[in-house]
Amino acid sequence: MKANIAEKSKIEIIKRHINGEPVDLISKNASIPKSTIYYWINRYGKNIRKKTPASTVLELDHARKRIKKLEGMIEVLRAVDCTASAPLRHKLEVLQNPLTY
Repeated sequence: MKANIAEKSKIEIIKRHINGEPVDLISKNASIPKSTIYYWINRYGKNIRKKTPASTVLELDHARKRIKKLEGMIEVLRAVDCTASAPLRHKLEVLQNPLTY
């Protein structure tokens, strides 16, 4: 049994399990008792799981907000008969009085 296993090795073993590799197989390949691997998963696994998806969730939320904003802009441009580069004042005038333009 390995007495001192580096933190990086523990993280790699936990990641292997998170990615779907069974603990039995990891235990055999790494020559580490299953109980030790389960201990590491319980102790460190939550933090490792949180790190990867957290940035993804933030990026996804930012992308959704940006898409919603852009869809709103597209909706306004479709509602008015002017180009995207037209001044905002002109777009607002067209929106308020669509029949005059």
